[in-house]
Amino acid sequence: MSKKKVLSIIFVLILLTLFVLIYIRGCNGRKIILQDHRLTYSDTYRITSKSDLHTINEIITSMNPVQVDDEDTSLRIGGFVIIEEHNRDNILSYRVQGSRVTKYIYKKTPKSLISTSYFTLDDKYYQLLTDICDKHRKNK
Repeated sequence: MSKKKVLSIIFVLILLTLFVLIYIRGCNGRKIILQDHRLTYSDTYRITSKSDLHTINEIITSMNPVQVDDEDTSLRIGGFVIIEEHNRDNILSYRVQGSRVTKYIYKKTPKSLISTSYFTLDDKYYQLLTDICDKHRKNK
C-alpha cells in the first residue's frame, strides 16, 4: 500500500472515532419518555427531536417547588402526563396533572423510590407539554 492510502485510512478512522465519541457524549446516557394518560387509553412516546427535548427541559426548569405536608390523592382524578427521564443513576418521573406536578426519584428501577417532591406548573408550560403529546399521537 502506498503511503497516501495508509494516511487516508488513518484519517477516516480518526474521523469515525470522533463522530462516535461526539454522538455518545451528546446522548449522555439520558432518555426522555412521555406517557400520555389524558384519554381513556394511554400512549408512550420516546422523545428524540432536539426541539422537543429543549421544550421539555424548559418545562422541567420552569416548575416551582411547593411545600406539601400530606398530598390529597382525591385530587388525582382526571388525565395526566408523565415525563420520565432515565439517566445512568436514577429515574426521574414527573407526574403532571394540570398545574400540579409530583416528582419521584427512583434509584435505577421504579421499585426503589428515593424521594417525592411537589411542584406547580404554569398553564403555558402545561399547554406546551400537551402539544408535544398531541403531535406524537398524530404521527403514530
